[in-house]
Amino acid sequence: MPAPPAILQTILADPRRKDFDLSSLEFISTGAAVVPIELVRRLKTEVGVGQMATGYGLNGGCGTSTMTRAEDLLDLVANSAGCAVERVEVRCVRPDGSDCQPDEPGEILIRGEMLMLGYLDNPAATAETIDADG
Repeated sequence: MPAPPAILQTILADPRRKDFDLSSLEFISTGAAVVPIELVRRLKTEVGVGQMATGYGLNGGCGTSTMTRAEDLLDLVANSAGCAVERVEVRCVRPDGSDCQPDEPGEILIRGEMLMLGYLDNPAATAETIDADG
């Protein structure tokens, strides 16, 4: 089940939760906001979710660009958006375009065959968004 943390917190907070059989929730993918470690722990212990993953994506990318793996530790699921998914390249760059060091903030650049080719009838916006490297 894909769901942002707010939906998952609502499930945990609902007093009627125990009235429902949630045993089919074997895998949850989340993202779109900070994922508290306590949320991940509670979903596993209180709801019985077998596996969780956190991802990052964008509308122009047709969905997920990065994702943690099923075998990742809960701490990584809560504190990471994972690694690039298959057929996607991800870089984090400084304002000058050079690569950031680990844990250094920067702009995320994504390249892959699932990305949009450009904005319909708007070449200026396309040129501003998609560079020569794709």
